[in-house]
Amino acid sequence: METTAIIAQGVFALIGAVGSGVIAYVGYRIQKREKIRDEELKRLEEREEQQEQEFQAMIGALNDGMQAILRDLIYKACKDCEASGHATIYEAQHLENMYKAYHALGGNGAITQIYDNFKDLPIR
Repeated sequence: METTAIIAQGVFALIGAVGSGVIAYVGYRIQKREKIRDEELKRLEEREEQQEQEFQAMIGALNDGMQAILRDLIYKACKDCEASGHATIYEAQHLENMYKAYHALGGNGAITQIYDNFKDLPIR
């Protein structure tokens, strides 16, 4: 019986050692996968941030371009109406819409003065 007990102790010790080794290996693999996942997540977040910055730069450029176009259109239309000495109802409505859009995009300055002068013209 003593031999059986010694064998049983050896088997249990071997099972414990193998079990500990398996658990340690599984833990190592989990940590390795978590590290890989964390690195990939970091790369994806950096890429997303870069894309957001590029998108915001593009939106800014489109905003600036639209302001420039509206500024030019408002200026020319106001000067044309001033030259004729009056504005039609269509011109007045159209210029008002362009002016509101221009200001909504952040435009201001000299166009406000030009538009204010335009509003003093008679409507025919």
